[in-house]
Amino acid sequence: MMSSPLLHRRAARGVRRTSADFGALWRGTDTTGQPLIVICSSRPAAMSWLASSLAAGLPALVAVVRLTDSGAEADATSATESVGAFDRAVTEAARAATALGADPARLGIVGEGAAASVALTLAAARAKPDADDSDESDDSDGRGDNDPNDEFGRHPVMRLALISPGSSSWGSAAGSAAVIPPFFPPTLIQFARGGSAAQTSTALEQRLSAAGVAVRGTDYQAPRDGWATRSRAVKQSTRGANDLVAFFARGFGAASTFHVIPGWDLH
Repeated sequence: MMSSPLLHRRAARGVRRTSADFGALWRGTDTTGQPLIVICSSRPAAMSWLASSLAAGLPALVAVVRLTDSGAEADATSATESVGAFDRAVTEAARAATALGADPARLGIVGEGAAASVALTLAAARAKPDADDSDESDDSDGRGDNDPNDEFGRHPVMRLALISPGSSSWGSAAGSAAVIPPFFPPTLIQFARGGSAAQTSTALEQRLSAAGVAVRGTDYQAPRDGWATRSRAVKQSTRGANDLVAFFARGFGAASTFHVIPGWDLH
């Protein structure tokens, strides 16, 4: 369902949208070496403002993935299918990024609303040691670790952002039993203080923190939940977008000190 344009700010200047089989790509005129940010949302048609803001502000190549099932109300089987579909879409976005000269190994994921559980599960599935920390890496095919067409076709997620995650975000019986693996990416959780996502977000932050993940929950008094998809209707929505840009910039930029002082470098 298309949302009213009265609810959204205009797309950021200097970027353009192109359609793809998996959804849409937002990019500037020069994408050489830029990171890839992939957005998984239960309302992908309403993500144009945020996607274009990330593309312009970082800058980055930003993909908005269109899934037929967000996994919000799905049973365990269809939820698994949603994660598989998102995994394939991220790989296709990585191929598109490579063709445009971007660097798909610098991968960030955004999960919004009910689709946050899909983003969480994908980040966990792709978590693995850096090549420098593992003796098991194999480059015998000569293509290197950054080739999206390698045996797995799956880059690990460098940074994960969750916006107003739904109650299903690892809150189901299957989700609560999921193991948080080592090397889980630094995570930012954005939610409104006292909003519908507050309880889920706080519990998730505590769980990730207890597992040793560098995580920060940002509980806004304003903006309210829905700022990402209703940017014109929700006051101070630009603050949420700016915090998200800063979070990814610190992870992908040369100024990042994340590996030195992880607790101070989330955004």
